[in-house]
Amino acid sequence: MPVSPDSEGRYSPTFVRAVRELLVLVGGWIFFTAWTMIVCGWMAYDYDVESPPTVLGLPDWIFWGVFVPWIAAGIFTIWYALYYITDDDEEFAREKLGEGDEQEGTP
Repeated sequence: MPVSPDSEGRYSPTFVRAVRELLVLVGGWIFFTAWTMIVCGWMAYDYDVESPPTVLGLPDWIFWGVFVPWIAAGIFTIWYALYYITDDDEEFAREKLGEGDEQEGTP
């Protein structure tokens, strides 16, 4: 079902919020992916093979370039999901779509 604006040229508030949530999460994904690529590329190519520096038993470039952004991305996703993504009131959404009047008499 394609999404199209109403007669006044506006989209449903539900659709607008869903697009905003999508853009925030995709933006976060791009940020953490760029972090991984930049840090790993910067630290891994200037690496001492004879005595590699380690953090918690991992090579430092893996810790700072993979482990830390994965943990940060997980924390960001959980925080965003718990505090900013909300459910819509189904009745409100039906009224906005013009379905509220048709389904009132149905058991």
